[in-house]
Amino acid sequence: MAQTIDDFICNLLAGRKKITDLYYAWERACDAYSEVRLFCFTFSYPGLGSKQYDGHKLRKLECESRQFTYEQLCEDVKDIDNIVRLLFKARKPLLKLYQAEQKSLYMRSTVRLFCFTFVNPFKCVCLDLNSQTKRFNSHSFLKLCCECQNKEFVDIFSNCVET
Repeated sequence: MAQTIDDFICNLLAGRKKITDLYYAWERACDAYSEVRLFCFTFSYPGLGSKQYDGHKLRKLECESRQFTYEQLCEDVKDIDNIVRLLFKARKPLLKLYQAEQKSLYMRSTVRLFCFTFVNPFKCVCLDLNSQTKRFNSHSFLKLCCECQNKEFVDIFSNCVET
């Protein structure tokens, strides 16, 4: 059975802390590099374990993420370095997803409507989703956020990759 786009988005929301910690670590690595300080970050990913990165390696993976297409990066979703590259590649759409919750809360407090469309950046791997996009209004998005609040983050690609 195909995974629904709602389940996929819910899992991304559940993984917000891990994913945004990676982005924050990259920003810190860039700051540490400019100030000549050393820095380490341990990234853990469900089903693949964890790996420690220094600032130089994080900057290198982020740079490499811009050199490859999604299709190229999706060739090996069982490699933690490649997962990090994919998450860096998808940084803008994922941060927009995470920021949409705050914007929805603000718009609800001002009694205004907010619409948000999520477009799956990982289409190259998750071809069996029932849809690759989802449009939300403030209410429906906040309802999904509440439902996903206590869910456990699992491998984004576990239900997407053909075995």
